[in-house]
Amino acid sequence: MKSRRPFLATIVLALVFVSGCSKAQNVSHASAAIPPDGAKSASGLVVKNWKDGYLPDDPYRSVDYRLEDYAKSIFLQKCMAKKGFDFPVVPFDWHDPLEPTIYSQGLSGTLTEERAQKYGYRKEPATEREKLMRQRHETIAGEPQAWREAFNECDSDVKKVPPFKGSESLVEDRGGGGSLEWRKEVKAAAAKWHKCMEPLGIPDLPSNPWESPGPTLGAKFGMSNIDDPESLNFDGSNVSPEEFKIAVFDAKCREKAKYHQILYDLYWQDSERNIAKHKGEFQARLNAIQKKNKEYKAYIEANR
Repeated sequence: MKSRRPFLATIVLALVFVSGCSKAQNVSHASAAIPPDGAKSASGLVVKNWKDGYLPDDPYRSVDYRLEDYAKSIFLQKCMAKKGFDFPVVPFDWHDPLEPTIYSQGLSGTLTEERAQKYGYRKEPATEREKLMRQRHETIAGEPQAWREAFNECDSDVKKVPPFKGSESLVEDRGGGGSLEWRKEVKAAAAKWHKCMEPLGIPDLPSNPWESPGPTLGAKFGMSNIDDPESLNFDGSNVSPEEFKIAVFDAKCREKAKYHQILYDLYWQDSERNIAKHKGEFQARLNAIQKKNKEYKAYIEANR
């Protein structure tokens, strides 16, 4: 199941979240040594691990959307209260050791044998914060027209005051050429994976692992409704024994073909090369991101 940037989150009206994941990089054919997993990026900010999917340029991608949402929600709640309405705030504790310090993920959705054994083809169970975000989205969707008009006014106001002014320029700004799945080594790994999967007799087996398990099994397992994101999260009861069995088989085939490792290595190499080529621009962007994150924290602490 292909999921790029899935960090994460849903767009709630005009609140900005970073999600999805399309890798947009400048692709180079030049060969260079790719470090083993466990090595740090040249900046020292990211540890290489294909199972996690973090890439060297992840820290440069955007402001921490969790901080941005929390800070904006506080402003919106105060603004809406003045107009006689409520706006739900979903807190975020940046001191929580369970929260990832890198909040944008370069290559996510990797199906490993360990994850398949726990969740089948599903994503990990939704966190409490993700559940609250979904509840907020449902609550807002049911608000009357008067509430929406008040919200639109407050949302317009929030963009004019610090620290929110200018934050749009620090949300997911990548440039470059796109996917690396066309590379011959990736295609060869996909072919190996496909051959490994053929004994299962899946009628519409995809040509590469990102689209697995395919339309037929996806529908059978209840994963085809894209309007129901909760169905894609493991909830303890929504995965059948058949799904577990096929997902584990699939994961073993992927690891045997080294599909995810090969693809991840190429993205890692490409990311490092892109940072080195535009070092000054990346550093300036990182400085701006870190400054904005500090401003959000200060706003939250002063107004919550």
